[in-house]
Amino acid sequence: MRINWHKDWVDIKGKHTLYRLDARTGRLVMSQVDGQSYPALDLLADAGVNGAYARGQMVFDDLSDKRTWELPAIEAVSAPDAGVFEGFTEEDGCLVGSWLAGQTRIRQIYDLCDEALRLRAEVINLSQAEAVINGVSFLYKRQAADAWFEYPTNDSRVYHDLDMADGAAHSCGLVGSMTHLKTSEGSLNLLFLDEVEKWAQGAWRAGGEITHVYAASVECALMPGERALVGCFYLSPVKQGEDPYLHIRAFFDRLGFRPLMAGIREGVLYSCHPHGTMDGGFALHKTLQEYARELPQIKALGVDHLWLLPVFERLDRGVYHPTDQRPIDARYGGEEGMREFADKAHDLGMTVLFDYVPHGPEPTDPLAREHLDWCSKRRDGSLQDEWHCVSFDMTHPEYLAYTRELVGSHVRRFGIDGARIDCAMGGLSNWDPFPGHRPSASNLQGGVSISRAIMDGFERMGKRAYLLPENFNPVPAFYPVTGVFYGMNLYRVMTGLWERNADAHTFAQELTRFLEIEHKAMPLGLKKLRFLGNHDTVSWVWQKQRAYESYGVEKAKALFALMFFLDGVPMIYQGDEDPNIAGKDGPLMRDFFAQISQIRRELIGEDDFVQHLHTGTGAFAFLRRHEGQTRLVVISISDKEERITLGEAKGAALSAGEARLDGETVTLAPYAYAVFTLKEQA
Repeated sequence: MRINWHKDWVDIKGKHTLYRLDARTGRLVMSQVDGQSYPALDLLADAGVNGAYARGQMVFDDLSDKRTWELPAIEAVSAPDAGVFEGFTEEDGCLVGSWLAGQTRIRQIYDLCDEALRLRAEVINLSQAEAVINGVSFLYKRQAADAWFEYPTNDSRVYHDLDMADGAAHSCGLVGSMTHLKTSEGSLNLLFLDEVEKWAQGAWRAGGEITHVYAASVECALMPGERALVGCFYLSPVKQGEDPYLHIRAFFDRLGFRPLMAGIREGVLYSCHPHGTMDGGFALHKTLQEYARELPQIKALGVDHLWLLPVFERLDRGVYHPTDQRPIDARYGGEEGMREFADKAHDLGMTVLFDYVPHGPEPTDPLAREHLDWCSKRRDGSLQDEWHCVSFDMTHPEYLAYTRELVGSHVRRFGIDGARIDCAMGGLSNWDPFPGHRPSASNLQGGVSISRAIMDGFERMGKRAYLLPENFNPVPAFYPVTGVFYGMNLYRVMTGLWERNADAHTFAQELTRFLEIEHKAMPLGLKKLRFLGNHDTVSWVWQKQRAYESYGVEKAKALFALMFFLDGVPMIYQGDEDPNIAGKDGPLMRDFFAQISQIRRELIGEDDFVQHLHTGTGAFAFLRRHEGQTRLVVISISDKEERITLGEAKGAALSAGEARLDGETVTLAPYAYAVFTLKEQA
């Protein structure tokens, strides 16, 4: 990296890239890769200080009462920069620009990271009193044009500048690190990572300008002279001819964010509980001993792993409100019941995952009363609370040590094989944090820390574990502690298509494009959970019902086949195979799940290879590889016969399902699927 000073501008130059900033205003005016230029209006950071954004570039949104899943609001702003540019300096190999806004100084620290321009923000309190920081945002501004952008792995929609009304703003529902911008000049990737707190991602139009924003949920108090360093925004122009999504994968890989490869990451997952399902009100009241007698039926579905919803000691309240996660509740059969269940599962060749609930118990429970120092607190010193529970600070070293030992105890007593980790995106801000941590460290940093502690608990016992953090968000910081990514992004995209009442053609083609981009942008080896519903979605959030109730029986079966034949780990939620388990009337699908599990095992396998094919119809098509053979999978979600012409189909042999093949044309009946084995190339 070289910094070249000129009279009117300053250039930051890499081997292939160049970034130009106006020496008089501090604004970024251009980025360039291999001589191809991308004009810009600005790249800046702004901070919420004492109830208002210092530079006036964001609408202030108080974070203090937000829940763990809530993110900063993004609203359109059209206002002059209230910050006064003080000039550039060169410090420790970085270019540093300073802006004075009242009693706050915001320093923008620029350097290169793998040829991308990296921006970090430093907020300094110049006043003689405490300054409360509430949000730090990174904004990339450009002229509206005949351009479009999207949020790879987070959203299936494409946003066109020309379709955005003046004053229109949007944000994604999940934390996302990736924005891909396509202009007449080429592709730009706007990437973001904050390893401490969560953030919102979105954009707005104001007049003739488009602003892309990442708004980090920073909360802290700065005493006079104190400073806070936040985030990493990466402006990464894509070379001509380079795939912009593979560019994202390679970029985060070179930063060292790679998936956990050592654990259990294959097979079919079944989520269950001895008392039944959440949408059934947990009404079955079986002990683990009694439920163990049903395990052969579950195994017959093709199941390899059992995610057991919490069976820990609790009072007369929900299963996700344990008083203490060490003992097994007597109503489930206690320690003896758990041992019998685990032994039976292992005898059948299935693993057992506990569902850990690290957010903490209710405030009157002994574990909370004895460890008030683990509890996150508001600014007034009162306990944070969520779901009527305390919010343990998941960065607290003593709580992390307790968690590692807790996991070890369960491995010793029951031989458990892995964990689903509830609320793995962390907890609420802790205004009495462990020294060296800022209050908002308890959210994203807390989620990564607690996931790592649980991983360490298994590793210390010599256990090759199945690790499934409940991280909805495709965030690179979680890659190293994730065996299987939770996959809520795919479920939400499908739910969005369902809410829009998308026809079969739109549904199949938009979802195909999403899956293709997801596979390219996320790292190879990161397994993704594939499901049509879980305990939350069938009961109280999003669709609030079973897949057959949302899509109809036949379309749901086609989509289940998609989940099983895609790359990743398919999941069945207890009752999907028999709605009577949830106290409902509906289709009996035990034989169906057994069939698609067998096809997956014998013909599809666990290889990460997938190549999506765009059919232009209401059907999906993609290639998979297993044991040296390439398979063509076709799945219709249409209520009409679909004819698909694919060059890959010529000479293929039907191996499973039902379809007609005439040369290169595959004909599928409504909601049918088929798997073909391709003719080997000479």
